[in-house]
Amino acid sequence: MGWVVKSWRVKALSELVGTATARELADAVAYLAALEAFGLLTRDQVAEQRHRLRPPRVTVPESITPLVRRSARPRRAKMYESPLPALFAAAGCRA
Repeated sequence: MGWVVKSWRVKALSELVGTATARELADAVAYLAALEAFGLLTRDQVAEQRHRLRPPRVTVPESITPLVRRSARPRRAKMYESPLPALFAAAGCRA
């Protein structure tokens, strides 16, 4: 990605140009102003194009309830609900 000049100061531009005439300096300032305006316009056009290409958001009316995903096992198994503690007790182990 390249670098972007956000703005030029006239004093810095005159130092860069040095011995150039006032006309060349004025042309350079006008060119940079036009370039900056072009950059702003292009950025706005790209934003509009992206906005147009973005798929529309789907809104769901509040009267429709969302589907709840159910699994084959509705809840987690608990040790005290299974026959395993009796098996462990019969074997002499602590559960």
